[in-house]
Amino acid sequence: YTGNPLGCAAAVASLELFERDNVLDIVGCQAASLAGKLDAFRAIDHVGDVRQLGLMVGIELVRDKTAREPYAWEDRVGMKTVREARDRGIILRPLGNVIVLMPPFCITEEQLGTLVGVTEASIRAATI
Repeated sequence: YTGNPLGCAAAVASLELFERDNVLDIVGCQAASLAGKLDAFRAIDHVGDVRQLGLMVGIELVRDKTAREPYAWEDRVGMKTVREARDRGIILRPLGNVIVLMPPFCITEEQLGTLVGVTEASIRAATI
């Protein structure tokens, strides 16, 4: 952004908020809470893997969990899951048949619970 004064001011203000509000410490606690909530996904028949780094999550959807057989691209199971979530008031992002969760750092514990609950219900509905 070649040193744009407005962009630089916004960046500096963001860094000040991170420091003042201990954002990284809070995110660490949120990530730990999210990890606990994600354990339930491992029991879903069509979830092949759950990957997490901080608040970033990838939930891999598979046709056959034991064989790790993926869904065919044409089945668009990721898109079906996203549509189910939208009908429930949550916007998710698919990367093929991987459902991506990337909540904002300002998410509350209650909102995190809603996000996980809706995601689980949407996966179950889309993979019947």
